[in-house]
Amino acid sequence: MGIGDPAADVTAAWSVFGPAGRQVFRRVLDVDEATWQRARGYALVQAAWVIPYYRWSNPQFMEQAVRTIEQTLAG
Repeated sequence: MGIGDPAADVTAAWSVFGPAGRQVFRRVLDVDEATWQRARGYALVQAAWVIPYYRWSNPQFMEQAVRTIEQTLAG
């Protein structure tokens, strides 16, 4: 998923940063709108895969995935 697509490298914007940090990250990397939206989609899909797989074996990772989903849906 995303091999060769620069959007794959930008998914951390939603899993690592909050809204303010995400905007700084985007500005520093000079990410165009299309790449930004693909990265948002990648982050959402990756997080959605984590929840059922790690629900019982790694609840902290699952909680981070829930936060990522919340961040991607919030913008």
